[in-house]
Amino acid sequence: MIKMDLFEKIKLIIETQGYIPFDIGNVKKLFTGPFLTPNNAFILHLTSLENPNDHSPILPENAYAIDAEFSPDDSWIAIPVDYTGKEESALYRLSPTNPERPIPMERLSKIAGRHLGFGWSPDGKNIAWGFSKQKKNHVAIQPNEAEAGEHSLWEGDEMVQVFHWKHPDFLKFTRVNGKTNEFDEIIMNPDSGEIIRTIPAVSSFTFDGSWHPQKPTIPFLNREDGKLTILNVDSGEKITLPQPEGEIEKIVWSTDGKTLYLSATKDARDKIYSIDLDSLELNPLPLPQGINKIGKIRKMDNEEILFFVHADATTRMNLWKFALESRNVEQLTRKRSPKIGTDEFPLVNSISEHWNSKDGLGIHGFVMVPQSPPPAEGYPAIVFVHGGPTGQDVDSFVGTYQILTQEGFVVFRPNFRGSTGYGAAFQRANYREIGKADLVDIVTGVGMLIEKYKVNPKKVAITGGSYGGYMTLRALTKPEIFEFATGWATAAISDFEYLCNSSDAVFRDYIAYLFGPIEESRSLLKEASPIKDWKKVRKPLGIVQFVNDTRTPLKPVWDFADKLVEKGNHVEFHVEPAMGHANIPKGYLIRSIARQIQFFQKVMQ
Repeated sequence: MIKMDLFEKIKLIIETQGYIPFDIGNVKKLFTGPFLTPNNAFILHLTSLENPNDHSPILPENAYAIDAEFSPDDSWIAIPVDYTGKEESALYRLSPTNPERPIPMERLSKIAGRHLGFGWSPDGKNIAWGFSKQKKNHVAIQPNEAEAGEHSLWEGDEMVQVFHWKHPDFLKFTRVNGKTNEFDEIIMNPDSGEIIRTIPAVSSFTFDGSWHPQKPTIPFLNREDGKLTILNVDSGEKITLPQPEGEIEKIVWSTDGKTLYLSATKDARDKIYSIDLDSLELNPLPLPQGINKIGKIRKMDNEEILFFVHADATTRMNLWKFALESRNVEQLTRKRSPKIGTDEFPLVNSISEHWNSKDGLGIHGFVMVPQSPPPAEGYPAIVFVHGGPTGQDVDSFVGTYQILTQEGFVVFRPNFRGSTGYGAAFQRANYREIGKADLVDIVTGVGMLIEKYKVNPKKVAITGGSYGGYMTLRALTKPEIFEFATGWATAAISDFEYLCNSSDAVFRDYIAYLFGPIEESRSLLKEASPIKDWKKVRKPLGIVQFVNDTRTPLKPVWDFADKLVEKGNHVEFHVEPAMGHANIPKGYLIRSIARQIQFFQKVMQ
């Protein structure tokens, strides 16, 4: 292998960008989503489907959008915009035909809140918007008029997500009661706010089922039997559909409503299926293996097109299309350095692994092994813990993983209990077990690594962001379970009580989802908090926190680090002044990747 400087490698992986669109136009050949600017800021872009690699930034670099959706006729794009990183988004609109760059925006909402989801009315005159404030979560109707202000339909303690408003009389969204783990599909009158139907559903943070294009019919996961079902809201008729293997995520319809398309994930890889509603036949589509996430179906050039996002361990997520009649598959977006995959930057594939945790629960994850032979004492290894915990580490290209394998590290990515993608029971298996059973899942996976992949047990590090940052701190405060050599925590949680007391409504309910009703769970919050056991930390620790982060606040992690420094621990602490939990300002990516890899190289020599 040709030896390349670390910063040259980082430049290559940043040049090799992926693209996951927020939305695809309904009638025009457009799509929009986040993409890196030349300054490496992650900003909303607008792109033509005819020139899919000619991305044009449409917002200024200080305007952060975590969602965007075209109006039904594509004359507007609705965007929740946050200027601080605190996720206090107001709703804006812009015209995709405006040639100015950045495109001037018009503010719609008078208030700002944490964005939970939205959807246009069929006539494009209104937007249903879910957002969270300090006391309550809200569903409001926002007229598509500048400074018109919104009017409230609903407010409550429960989380709301996944909005669909295909039919004038029916607004659909998912309501989640964290205290009881009850997920319901809510059918609401968008004029009065009256709840027309409450449909008990399977507990799933990833399910997204849209309306039939002509009928008031929706797909849902029936809580009674866990099966995919379609319901006619007017008549009440239900039809149970064939069940694919794996956890169902997103469902869309053919434009004539005769065929339903769904994606299902098994072992963090996906298949997309069709279901013919006359024959009820279930058939997989002939797509490349790996990650396949459904985007949208629309007619284009007289043929029906399924847009989807595809990736695997050696290929970043990009937008693809599948022609439903001709069966042609085509990759649309691509930006990849020609050196990626050569002797200068070799790639390794993920190995899918299963193991049993201490209590016998089956756990899945991915292992990436260097091409070079192991040292005499065994490979060093780094455990990457995903966020959430209702998230998943999927089989997708991540440049940092590839660089670390080139540097001689085994990379391990466990999907511990509480992860999505393995069914409702597995997702719920971490209830009141935060930082306990899920940590054991990870540690038993490390035991598998040591035994099977010649890993040095004294050189295993742990790292992650958000919940992964929490788990990094938690692991280093529990050396009696396993003594990791070091940890690198990004956007971590050190004190769940502080987080609960400072959170807005949606995160209070999410904490209740993890621990149970808050007032009954104070002792569990304290027990799960790394700051309780800070004295047990013996190994070097790197931390990155964001000043404007409202999900994982700076202060309690600063206090945690202060205690370690006073004790004489090796602590490398970085504070990012212009960042919140979800925004990526210019320059951050390069320094983030570099200092993490350099830290591991330094402390694990």
